[in-house]
Amino acid sequence: MKLNVLERISVLQILPKESNIAMLKIVRDLQGLLALSEAEVISIGFKVEGDNMLWNEKKAVDKDINFGEVASKMIADELKKLDGANSLKASHLSLWEKFVDVEGENEKK
Repeated sequence: MKLNVLERISVLQILPKESNIAMLKIVRDLQGLLALSEAEVISIGFKVEGDNMLWNEKKAVDKDINFGEVASKMIADELKKLDGANSLKASHLSLWEKFVDVEGENEKK
């Protein structure tokens, strides 16, 4: 699945901070897959100013990430928790479409 820089950062922000050992290992693997590499940071001019993260969208390239079934469900579950708490943000919409809507389609099959 291709994710842009904002989507990758958004997933990193919603990953669970506490869980069982198996899930935390999956979280750690996801953090490695989703994180910006040093080369990416330089090439897109990524920087943090106060509470804002800035980068050159024109230079950013979507990253193709293979999410396993458990990781995809974990992300979908976290998005659903945010939805239930009325805490979803506009930056989560594309993630909802990629993880939750797709999950619902797969359950119908």
